[in-house]
Amino acid sequence: MRQTVIPQLRILRADRSLPFYVDGLGFAVDWEHRFEPASRCSCRSPAPARPCS
Repeated sequence: MRQTVIPQLRILRADRSLPFYVDGLGFAVDWEHRFEPASRCSCRSPAPARPCS
């Protein structure tokens, strides 16, 4: 049986960390959600096009 690993990254400052993950590491953000403007940010990055071996 094949298993899939889905990493969850905790980011304390989205305004400073997202540019590192998106621009530096090549992640893409599918969606971003906040309950209020000053609340925590939840983001989703899509699965890679080619799985790692």
